[in-house]
Parts: sequence; C-alpha cells; structure tokens
Amino acid sequence: MNQLISWDYGLFFRNYYIHLINYCMKRNLSFSLIFAVIMVITAACSSSDAPEISQPLITVGQSVAPGSVSGSIKGTIMSDQVYTLNGRVVVNAGDTLLIQEGAKIYVTQGACLDVRGTLLSLGSKEKPIWFTEKDVVKQDNTTVTVDNDPAYQGIWSGIYCENTCKLCVVKWTHIEFVGTPFVDLPGNIGGTPRGIYFGTAGGYLVLEDSWFYGITNDVVRIESGYFNVMRNTFEKCGPIGGDVVNVKGSSKGNVAYNLYTGNGTTGSKASNVGSATFQCEMTTFNNTFVNGGWRRVDAGRGGSVNYEEGAKGLIYNNLIVNCRYGVRMVGNPAADVADSKLGSNYNYGETLDICNQFYPTGHITSPEPTDIPNPAMFLPASYQPGDVYDGSSLVLQNDPQFVNYPVGNTFANVVVLSYVGSFDFRLKSTSPALGKGTTDFQPFFVNDPNFPKGEFGSTEITLPSSDIGAFPANGKGNQHY
Repeated sequence: MNQLISWDYGLFFRNYYIHLINYCMKRNLSFSLIFAVIMVITAACSSSDAPEISQPLITVGQSVAPGSVSGSIKGTIMSDQVYTLNGRVVVNAGDTLLIQEGAKIYVTQGACLDVRGTLLSLGSKEKPIWFTEKDVVKQDNTTVTVDNDPAYQGIWSGIYCENTCKLCVVKWTHIEFVGTPFVDLPGNIGGTPRGIYFGTAGGYLVLEDSWFYGITNDVVRIESGYFNVMRNTFEKCGPIGGDVVNVKGSSKGNVAYNLYTGNGTTGSKASNVGSATFQCEMTTFNNTFVNGGWRRVDAGRGGSVNYEEGAKGLIYNNLIVNCRYGVRMVGNPAADVADSKLGSNYNYGETLDICNQFYPTGHITSPEPTDIPNPAMFLPASYQPGDVYDGSSLVLQNDPQFVNYPVGNTFANVVVLSYVGSFDFRLKSTSPALGKGTTDFQPFFVNDPNFPKGEFGSTEITLPSSDIGAFPANGKGNQHY
C-alpha cells in the first residue's frame, strides 16, 4: 500500500506562524506583540477546549474517477462519490483497492468484484460505505412473500477473493442484494454466489461492523485463512437455504457480537472439509440469533450454531431466540467434541417444537449447567446427548427482554420477521441474560503480532462479555442500534 497521505502537524503550525509574523510585520506591529499573539494561540491550541484538526482520509495510488467502473481497478474510490459496478471488476494481484468512507457503489445485474490483490473497504460509523442496487424498494413488512421480496432475487455476485488475495478488510460497509452466480471464476466456488468469498491459505479476512441484507446463498464463505468476523448484522439471508458464516478446513478465527435475523439455514457453521492443512477452528461467542432456520426445506438442519465433520472450537454466551435448533454439534460426520468447549448459551422458544430442539435430537450437543434455562430443570437424569426430551415447561419462559422486539407473540410471523427495521435488540436493564455469561476464555489473535490490526486490520478484537448476546450493557459489542 504505497503513496499513503499523512498529516504533518509541525509543518502546518510552522507555516501558520510564518504567515502570522509576516502579517504583523507588514502592519508595523512590535515583535513583543507578535510574540504575545503566538503565545496566546499556542496556549489556546493546547487547551482542552481547542478544536480538533481532522486528519485527511487515507488514499492509495491514484483516485478512481466517479461513475461507471469496469475491467481492472486499483487506487482509491473516493469519499462521498457515487460509482456503478459493471460486469466483472478485477483488483489484480499486487494491486490495492481502497474505498473511503461514505462512498456509494451501485451494482448492476451480474456484477462481481474479483479481488486478486488487496481490498480495503474502510467505512465509518458516521459515513458507511454502500454496495447496493439503485432505486430498489425494500419490502420489510409481514405481507410480502419470499418470491416477491427483492432481498431474495439476487442482483450481483458479491466479493470473490481469489487465493492470491492475502488481505481483505471490510469495515462499516453495507453489502446488499447478492445472488447472481459467479461466472468463470477459479476455485471451489461452483458458480454459487456469496456475499464475501475468501480462500487464501495464510491470508487474513477482517469483517467488522458491517451490514448484509438479502442474498440467495451463503453470506460469508471462508475456505481457508485467518478471520475475525465481529459486530456485524445479517438480515434476510437465504430464501430456502444458505448459511451466514460458513467456515471450512484450514480456517481459524472468531465470530462474535454479530446479530443474525431470519437466516435461511445456519447462522455460524464450522466444518473441517476441503483442503484441510490444519483443523478448522472457530470461536463463536456473544452472538444474537433470532428466527433462524425456518426457510430450510429439509428437516434436521438450520438455526443458530453448527459444528460438524471434525471442526472444533469454543461456543459461549450466545443468545438464541426462536431458532429452529439450538447449538448443534453434529454426530455424523462428527464434530470434534473432545477438543471443543461450550457453556452459558441462552435459549428462548415460543412453541414446543422449538423448545424440544434446544439440544437437537439425534446429535451430540452437551448440555452445560451454565446454560439458560438450566438443563437440570427439564432433562431427565438418564439423558444422553441426542435423546428426545419434553420441553413443554420451557415454552415462553425466560424472555430475554429486548428493548424493542415483539418476543412472546412473533412465532406466527417467524418467516417474515427476518429483518431488523426499527427493532432494538439491546437488552433491558432487567434482562435475565445480563451477567450470566463467562469471560473465562480468550478469542484468537488478541496477542498475535501477525494478525493485522489498526487501520488496515481489526479495529478491535472485542473480548468476551459476561452479558449474553451481541449487545452487552457496556456498549462494547454490536453498534447497530
């Protein structure tokens, strides 16, 4: 990443003082008065009331002209400018594309961002970046069907990071209406669209504080590499299938403080399949899953968290509300249960079918005494993982108490309430989920000097919270409210 712009504050004030001195001398002011003026200004600038001088935005290479973009691209997409992505747009190996905050990128039918070099999408809370369809009207209401909802129709093919892409950083970015199959791209993609596809051995994917809305299949597919997926919001993902975060062999990282609403199949999935040079390992903690898995056609799959086929990891502090299944450790092909740890996961259900799958039947999820509700209160003493049990005493119990979401009478609308809208998934001060989590573990990469951090990496690898779910009371979790 060359030609980065930085701000020289010393040079700024030197030139300012020279200009001030010349001004005073031209008006025959005394040097004692000039010195006094300089001292007053210096003192004012050092006071706590002094205005802050904002730093200029970072650029890489040449700026990309606003308007239609096609073919090869590199340099900087500029802040507050409007672009249109046409066809297959390629960031070549060795090149960098940086997108500044506030940029708006409209997508056209079949467009794709093919990243062979480096992608840095650096939005901000105040000025996010947008990849979206122009003039689309979102249908976030309880009357529109899946077939008529533009969220599930698919306009473009998303962001495909080829195996030469060593770094993809996406922060405060909206990615919407993905669903057209990839065409003529290498790798184990099979033409299937993804919001973001990443598969570089030894590469790094950072996905933070971003929004995904509407897709026809998996949202984030990680075939290999190191990843930190934190504080994102996923809504209307998959019309009849598709996982939200789908991690495969030779992958290792964190999935935390994300909000999932109405995913078609699973929210967070880990599977040690593919070219596994090392075991798939995912730490899944402090996420909020709402209404997941109900559009999946076949039974036995979908919902909140899924580990299978030799994957391992830590699964703590997740809030699971009205999902088709609770944490699912698959027994055939089996997840690596011996090297995985679970606990302090919170389940809530409004029907008996939901409550009977807090611990999915036919699988090997281990009930933990720190879970809510306490398994000892409803599981028989003879219970073994995968057994059928009676969850009738759990229906409508342990309301997590969201600030604004109609828990208690939503299940009739569970398929269509797949969006965030004006709902507020923070917890009320009286929520039974507060203070019931564990902090007795550490995410990956916190002290790893090799994992990229800062402007061109993770802004923050947020530590576990004792408040269950993606919105802890300390405000350090998901920022989308």
